[in-house]
Amino acid sequence: MNFIKKTFISIFIILISLSLAITLTVYSANKGHLNEPLKKIIEFYLSKNDIKAVLHNLEFKENRLSIDKISLSLIDMLEEKLTILIFSLISKISSLIR
Repeated sequence: MNFIKKTFISIFIILISLSLAITLTVYSANKGHLNEPLKKIIEFYLSKNDIKAVLHNLEFKENRLSIDKISLSLIDMLEEKLTILIFSLISKISSLIR
């Protein structure tokens, strides 16, 4: 019986801690304290998907995310895609010549 009581108390403390952490995170995001980290997270996610983006004036207030301007570096992406296309064309042409 004592083991069950300790288990429920520890689960209760973990749930209280988790809900408090989530509440404080949402509160600080709504106050605008997490604007810069959110900007870095979004830019990092886009860079992992081969999209070079720069976000300008990102604000998260009152449960709304607003971004004034997004600058995409499409030239770099096009250069990479063109390079791949050129190499594939060269390999196909060389296979046709043989």
